[in-house]
Amino acid sequence: QVVGGGAFLGCPRLDTVVINSASNISDNAFYYSSLTSVTLPGNLVEIGAYAFMYCENLKNINLPNGLVTIGRLAFARCKNLTAITIPDSVKVIQQETFSNAGLTGSVVIPNGVTNIYSAAFCFCRNLTNITIPNSVRNISGANVFSYCTNLTSVYFQGNAPTVNTSNNFVNSPKATVYYLPGTTGWN
Repeated sequence: QVVGGGAFLGCPRLDTVVINSASNISDNAFYYSSLTSVTLPGNLVEIGAYAFMYCENLKNINLPNGLVTIGRLAFARCKNLTAITIPDSVKVIQQETFSNAGLTGSVVIPNGVTNIYSAAFCFCRNLTNITIPNSVRNISGANVFSYCTNLTSVYFQGNAPTVNTSNNFVNSPKATVYYLPGTTGWN
C-alpha cells in the first residue's frame, strides 16, 4: 500500500491525517498542505522526497520504528515542527531533509546512521544541540549545520567522520564540536 505521489499536494484544508497502513509515502504526497498532525503506520518503510515539504503548520509526527528511508527535503520548511525522533532503523539523513524546519533544542541522530548529506539541518535556527553517533562515517556535501544560529554543541560519539568540505557550520557562530577522548581523526 502506497500514499501516491502528490496525492494531497497543496490541500489547504487538510489538518489531521491518520494513515493506518502504507509501506511508502511517495514524493510530494503532502507537499504544501496545511497539515498540523500526522499519524504514520508501523509498517512504513519509506518517506519520499518532498513528502511533507512546506507543511508549515505541521507540529506532530512520529516516525515509526522500521522506517528506513526519509527522502531529501522530506520535512524542509516545516516551520512548526519543533521536535523529531529519528528511529534507529534510518541509515541516511538525506540532502536538506530537515532544512529550515522549526526544530528546537536537541536532536539525536540514531546509532545506525552512516551518512549525513548536505544541508540536512541547514537553517534550523532554534536547534541548540545535536548528537552524532559513532556509526556516522561520512558527512557529504556542504552546509549540513549552516545557519543554525543557536546551535551551541555538536557531540560526536566516535571517530571523526570523513567530511568532504569545511563549510558545514557557515553562520553558526556559537557551534562548538565535542568529541570523546580516545577517538581518532580529530585535528
